[in-house]
Amino acid sequence: RKPCRPRAHPVTDAAIAQVVVRLGPAYSSKGLAAMASRTAWGDGTFGDDLPWGDKDFVVESVREDGDALEHASEELRSDPEVVLEAVRESGHALQYAAEALRHCKEVVLESVGKYGGALRYAAEELRGDREVVLRAVSQSGVALQYASAALLGDQEVVLQAVRQSPDA
Repeated sequence: RKPCRPRAHPVTDAAIAQVVVRLGPAYSSKGLAAMASRTAWGDGTFGDDLPWGDKDFVVESVREDGDALEHASEELRSDPEVVLEAVRESGHALQYAAEALRHCKEVVLESVGKYGGALRYAAEELRGDREVVLRAVSQSGVALQYASAALLGDQEVVLQAVRQSPDA
């Protein structure tokens, strides 16, 4: 007689995320759905089913992974509160922000403070702003390449970049 073993049921993060998305309305916690979004939008199979137009959901999602901003509705990519949450988690998220927020000094400072290279996504006038560029090169000296020509002659900016990254 063979021993009785229960059959293994393959449970993956993606499978769990799919169930949570399907049952979404049955759960009151948007945080649970946001947690599922980390897997869901990453594999591209059902991310479009997620509520990317729901501010609470998107805020929870970008707090987990700032680059989730890419999937947010255009309206939410224009929302300073949502974008600030995203760039605080990942400076890269600035690339997904609406153009108007790439002109917002507060948003850009947060972004380049987390990832200096995000300076490339900032509006032209902010790439010429000394405070913004100093913050960017303090985080990553190679961000100097995205600074305006006028700041390439600024001794303090260049020295800070070289101190941070000798390759700058």
